Amino acid sequence: MKKRTLVCFLIFTLCVLYTSIPTTVFGQEVSLAEKVFERHSETLQREDIQAVLPQVLEGLKAPNIQAILNPQTITLIVDNPGLLPQFAPDIDPKFVALLEEDAELQALLSDPIVQELLQDPAAIDELAGLLNVVEPPVVEPPVVEPPVVEPPVVEPPVVEPPVVEPSVVEPPVVEPTPAEVLPPADSFAPIMPENEALFGKSRLGGLSLNTISIRNQFIEPMVAALGLP
Repeated sequence: MKKRTLVCFLIFTLCVLYTSIPTTVFGQEVSLAEKVFERHSETLQREDIQAVLPQVLEGLKAPNIQAILNPQTITLIVDNPGLLPQFAPDIDPKFVALLEEDAELQALLSDPIVQELLQDPAAIDELAGLLNVVEPPVVEPPVVEPPVVEPPVVEPPVVEPPVVEPSVVEPPVVEPTPAEVLPPADSFAPIMPENEALFGKSRLGGLSLNTISIRNQFIEPMVAALGLP
């Protein structure tokens, strides 16, 4: 009876020691990631949490997030999930919605061991390995090359030569000199109407043979002027 009581006491003592000193198992130290996995594996492996967990864990490792991540900040976010985008602008909105409504997720983040793990990027990576969490691929934005714009081909305008009409040069009007002006054929007619008979011209263009006319005009007046019979 005493032996059975002693055995039960020893078993009870070992159980107490195991629970009070959980960091040592058979001489090996248990990591933070293993503790969190052991306590919250069921919650962490839920399908809805697994859908957002890779992006959340990766975002928590960013230097700017680690600088402000402490138990007070985590507790503030658990109590006011709407503040989370102010601390982590790139956080998935689905995770914020889960944190607002899911009591299990709130209890997980309120655990001091979890809060301690979240402040250690190496521990976060170890927990992701235990959960077989695949880091989200880094999607680089496509490189869009600007389109090559060729300058427009500007053809020179076709300039037609002006049509030059030949100028009409009128010959100058040269007035004849007085020496070149010939008197009319009958210019002496008004002064000496008898010219035609005197010079033997007739209006028919031939010599006048009318001797009677010559005598009457010249000889008789001369004889009379001399007083001859």
